[in-house]
Amino acid sequence: MAVKSDRLSNIGKIIKETRTEKKMSLQDVATKSSITSSLLSKIENFKTVPSIPVLFHIAEALEVDMSELVKNVNAKEFSFIHIKKDELQGYDKEDSKGLMFYDLMTYPFKHVNMRANIVKVSPNTNHEPFTANGMELIFNLSGKLTYRMGENEIYINEGDTLFFDGNTPHSLQNFDTLKDALLFKVSFMNPNS
Repeated sequence: MAVKSDRLSNIGKIIKETRTEKKMSLQDVATKSSITSSLLSKIENFKTVPSIPVLFHIAEALEVDMSELVKNVNAKEFSFIHIKKDELQGYDKEDSKGLMFYDLMTYPFKHVNMRANIVKVSPNTNHEPFTANGMELIFNLSGKLTYRMGENEIYINEGDTLFFDGNTPHSLQNFDTLKDALLFKVSFMNPNS
C-alpha cells in the first residue's frame, strides 16, 4: 500500500525533533550525513522527502536506528502539540538578513503544510523583495513595520494582521533604529511544491 506524501513529511518532523533533543545543529547533522545543510533544512521543513541512502546517513549522524525516523509515517491523527518556550531555537536564513525565525510549529495537513513562526525583525532592516510559495498570515506582536507589495506600501502597527499571497514579491522594513519588531507568521504551503 502506498503511503501518502503528506504523511511522509512526518519523517522531517522526527529528524528535527531528534536533532533538537540531541542538541545538534543543522550543520552538525548535515556534515556527518555528507549532505548540505540546505537539503537537511528542506527535509526537516517538508519541502522534500529523503531518499533511503540519505535517510540512512542522517540516522547514522543522529546515532539512531533508521526505523526511529520513520516510526510515525502512518500516523493519521494527533490530539495536541505542546512546544515549551525553552525548546524554541532561532535560526536565520541566508536570504533574510536582519530576520531571525523561531519555529512554533510545522504540521502537514492533508492538502497543505502549515508552519508557524515568531520572526524577530532587527532595527534598521530594509529587506529586499522576495517570494514565498503559499499564503502568508502576519500578526504584528510589537513594533512598526512597512510591507511593500508591488506598488503598495502597507504600514503594520502592533496588533495589525496582514494576509497575502506569498508568491507576490514583497519586502519588509523596520525603520526603528533601536528596537526589534516581532511578528507571528503562519505560512500555508502546497506539500508538493
